[in-house]
Amino acid sequence: MNDYADFPPVKLFKRSLLISPKTSLLYLDIYKLRTPGGNFVIQRKDVKKQFLISPTLFRNHLLALSRIDILSFEENPSSYVIKFFQ
Repeated sequence: MNDYADFPPVKLFKRSLLISPKTSLLYLDIYKLRTPGGNFVIQRKDVKKQFLISPTLFRNHLLALSRIDILSFEENPSSYVIKFFQ
């Protein structure tokens, strides 16, 4: 039951499943790594080794999640700053 403490809100997770399972998997992974304030920052160079996907695919999944109002993100030359909606 402790795993559910790090689970995203069910309503938002269901919305992400409508896009694709891979996008939902990324959403789960980054949601678990968020700070208590609801943010997540990752350096561009760390995307591939942390999530095992290309930086381009990572960005495409973030775009899909932002289009359905699950999160917002800012893209900097060196990092991504992701903010989650509740």
